[in-house]
Amino acid sequence: MGANGYVFAIDLNGYVLLHPNLQPQIINFREPVTLDFLDAELEDENKEEIRRSMIDGNDGQRFIKTLIKSLDEQYIDEVFRTYTWAPIKSTNYSLGLVLPPYSTYYIQANLSDQILQVKYFEFLLPNSFESEGHVFIAPREYCKDLDLSDNNTEFLENFIALMEKVTPDSKQCDNFLLHNLILDTGITQQLVEQVWKDQDLNTYSLLAVFAATDGGITRVFPNKAADDWEEEPEPFNASFYRRSLDNKGYIFKPPYRDAGYRGLDLENNTIGILVSTAVELSIEGKSLKPAVVGVKLDLEAWAEKFKVLASNRTDRDQLGTRRCDPSSSCEMDCEANNKDLICVLIDDGGFLVLSNQEDHWYQVGKFFSEVDANLMSALYNNSFYARKESYDFQSVCAPEAPSNTGAAPRGVFVVSTLRDGAFQGPLSVSPVPFMGTCWLTSPSLPIAHCGRSPEPCLVDLGRSLQFLYSLTYSSWFQTEEVVGDGMEARETSCIMKQTQYYFSTVNATYNAIIDCGNCS
Repeated sequence: MGANGYVFAIDLNGYVLLHPNLQPQIINFREPVTLDFLDAELEDENKEEIRRSMIDGNDGQRFIKTLIKSLDEQYIDEVFRTYTWAPIKSTNYSLGLVLPPYSTYYIQANLSDQILQVKYFEFLLPNSFESEGHVFIAPREYCKDLDLSDNNTEFLENFIALMEKVTPDSKQCDNFLLHNLILDTGITQQLVEQVWKDQDLNTYSLLAVFAATDGGITRVFPNKAADDWEEEPEPFNASFYRRSLDNKGYIFKPPYRDAGYRGLDLENNTIGILVSTAVELSIEGKSLKPAVVGVKLDLEAWAEKFKVLASNRTDRDQLGTRRCDPSSSCEMDCEANNKDLICVLIDDGGFLVLSNQEDHWYQVGKFFSEVDANLMSALYNNSFYARKESYDFQSVCAPEAPSNTGAAPRGVFVVSTLRDGAFQGPLSVSPVPFMGTCWLTSPSLPIAHCGRSPEPCLVDLGRSLQFLYSLTYSSWFQTEEVVGDGMEARETSCIMKQTQYYFSTVNATYNAIIDCGNCS
């Protein structure tokens, strides 16, 4: 199914029994989680009709354009998906399959040549990392006897030790997973030899180049760049990977900064910005995206480059600079006129990526409204953004001691105050010459909020079976553990309202004088 495909199942009430977004934060809770299909995804008219058809026991298929949240819930993307569903015989449930267009076909490696297997496998050995770049492998169950580990270095050691005892064609191993893993190891190594080693990364102010594949390989070059690599070793669980597949062009991922972040000393710390794009292939007329490639920009160096790239100086204006003010017609020079001009690059989540202001460098990765609320507000008010509200019915909140909780549902504490959270928002920017076009999307201010009233429920065993399923397959709920009943609660279940914005057009421009707020 690939990184963005999944299966789900619902009962006669529309509650999901299986869904990748069914991830309650409180385990050991007294009552089963009831999450409606329309709450597990971003609701729209098409999904309402799909839900109704599944409840009625029909089968069907529909190709739709819809909105999705990124894995880290910091971005909104408009995507195409094919929904296929059918009732499960002798039950009151219906099963659904969701696939993006690029997951209709996939690569199945045929590595029957054992000499080729051994050759490619050697590029997984740590002694090759210094020259070929560091390799992270997705922690998948390649073989029955493989010991899993959260430490990728340890997992790789376990994998290599097992491969010295068995072959990729062993019956105890998943041959499909192993062959694709080894094939991608060889392909990414060839990328190093034929492309990356011929480039001087310092010339382009790059900290690293990388490739992540559907087969589970993430290769980071040079090897020392792996020391600062913070992305998931499983590409399917990496937000940059999944978003790159769903978007054209380049995806920017600045380091995450919460509202309380105070910045790093740039002289002693190097900050990198990930820029990635999907590799799209067409084989015999069939389209697929088997990998994502990208670079890691050196923030300090690229902040200087940005001053030049964002300027629109002509030859006649190179020798001298003119002061730019709202009434003048001088050309924009983000380098020479940085005291008068604020030039910023904002990604498709509304997070600051680059700026010509040095005091902004410590705020890279923050939602732009925290940097310049008036400008962000003006961009939204002038229709640079569309807005989507949704509810997270599986959130946890810090407990408070309310004076009267009589109206609250059993086991659920409804919080009425704002809490800090991740913002998201979009903005239009000009193309950056070296990397391509960038875009924008949305702020999300999580607010504790009461949920919508549930629809009338049909009487069946859905909730009981879902509760039993949650006890049997606890791995579905392995998120942050929270103390449940019978112990002093540290956190409690609550419902969070999220308002997210996304860039509604890539062709809009905006030119106006706005109130800059508390500025001089």
